[in-house]
Amino acid sequence: AIGLHLHMQPDVVEAAVVEPVENPKTLGTSLTDGYDILVSNYNYKDMKQMLEWSIDTFEQKGLGTPTMFRAGGWFANEDTLRAVNDTGFNLDSSGRTLYSFGQNKIVGHWSLETTTQPYQLNHKDQNNQTNPTMRLWEFPNNGADSWAFSTVDMITRFEDNYPTTELSERRLLTYLSHPEWFDTDQPKMDALFNHLSEFTYQNDNGPVVYVTLEDAYNI
Repeated sequence: AIGLHLHMQPDVVEAAVVEPVENPKTLGTSLTDGYDILVSNYNYKDMKQMLEWSIDTFEQKGLGTPTMFRAGGWFANEDTLRAVNDTGFNLDSSGRTLYSFGQNKIVGHWSLETTTQPYQLNHKDQNNQTNPTMRLWEFPNNGADSWAFSTVDMITRFEDNYPTTELSERRLLTYLSHPEWFDTDQPKMDALFNHLSEFTYQNDNGPVVYVTLEDAYNI
């Protein structure tokens, strides 16, 4: 399966024939190309148009059809998610714990737990896990990410989901990393996976198995 990850650089937005909406910004990086413009600045209509343009562009370039989505900076709101649902995506992975981002401390739209498991979304409340109204599944980034979190933080997320030596139900933990920052992220991820190897089914040490989001969705 193919994933689509969008930040709202104005040249990309204009290519999709949408008027750029540049404020508010998180102003949390040294990048000046629009990386810090919020995905959730855009309404349902404009977001749907950008997603349709993205799908068409992928197909024109021979890249296949994306079926998974993650919003830049995790800034997906209900309009974003309805547009993702209505353009045929199977799952979103923008969900996470409550957070603020950048120098402006913009508060995100999510308030999930470290133990939140995949759920189908509600178009009026993206954090509502019990009353689905959309086909779209949310696979939250509940394992945190190696850009903003330490190895200890990510291991703690694992321990939140595997607190004892026995599991009574299947649990999914989704981690995120950025290859362009592997000079700092890779040591964190190596340490994390070294720890997880102590609990892998493959080594007969526990229940941990590694799957892709596509695998998890099919399960």
